[in-house]
Amino acid sequence: MFKVDDRVKLSSRHAANFTSRSGGTDWVKRRGVVKRLSKCRSVFVLWDGRTSLDQWPIEALVKVCDDSDC
Repeated sequence: MFKVDDRVKLSSRHAANFTSRSGGTDWVKRRGVVKRLSKCRSVFVLWDGRTSLDQWPIEALVKVCDDSDC
């Protein structure tokens, strides 16, 4: 499903949930890049503007498509 270097965002359900609890971070607009995949259905994402990886369940992410990619 995902590959390293894919652009991703949180699913709309997860983004709304995290935005309401994050105290100012708009997770609906946040985008990132997949940097690593694990065998246990986790994806490590480097969010734009960040320097550390965040681990997310694969179900929480959706691929962001460019015109040339999908």
